[in-house]
Amino acid sequence: MYIQQYKIRSQEIHPDRSISYPAIIQLLQETSMQHIIKLGGSFWDMKEAQTSWVLLKKEIEILGSANLGDRIEVRTFPSGFEKIFAYRDYHMYHGDSEIARATSTWALIDLNTRKPLVADITMFEKYIPQDRDILSRARYNLKPMDSHDYQNHDQVSFYDLDWNNHINNQSLCRKILSQITRSFLDEKVLIKIQLQFKTEAMYGDQLLIYNKVISETEQLHWINNQEGKLIMLAKTYWKRKGA
Repeated sequence: MYIQQYKIRSQEIHPDRSISYPAIIQLLQETSMQHIIKLGGSFWDMKEAQTSWVLLKKEIEILGSANLGDRIEVRTFPSGFEKIFAYRDYHMYHGDSEIARATSTWALIDLNTRKPLVADITMFEKYIPQDRDILSRARYNLKPMDSHDYQNHDQVSFYDLDWNNHINNQSLCRKILSQITRSFLDEKVLIKIQLQFKTEAMYGDQLLIYNKVISETEQLHWINNQEGKLIMLAKTYWKRKGA
């Protein structure tokens, strides 16, 4: 298990000073990156072999909150391997209270062909903690709908790019969450988000961001590029504040 502590900064909060949803996603990603660097399996460690890990799915549950200046702790560990898929779990704590948890699905790919590879399972057997509760796998399969309630346009900028030279997954999540209306966010609290990444978006790509309100507690979101290729999907689950 890898453990990292953070202090919530001013750029990581909502107007009410609570930690923002994009910040939660960012800190989970940062912790797993620091862990994989420590294990020697980062993008830079594997660059010579022209292989890399890519995120396919991540399901995040929001269980509580923390505020500006609070110290939080994120714990993460590889949690399993199945066929060509590797799994990683996350837990975020404020003091003794768990405020978020997540499970993610990854694949090892060939950087030249962009096709998945079979990873060495002994790597996972070595690092999976034997005494940890493993979260349920993200088995959902999201699909775009035939209609949408509204759409927005955006473009991949230089500062959206990550170490793979394509748009960072956290930037995609932020673009989706930024499209949700202020009135909705003033009334509701996010309790779960399911993310599914389909293909890469590169510098300069035009993005079409679609939103469909399914019910008072669920919304579906998806992003296409200018060619109509599906980049990612997300489903958000909400509850009314105070409920």
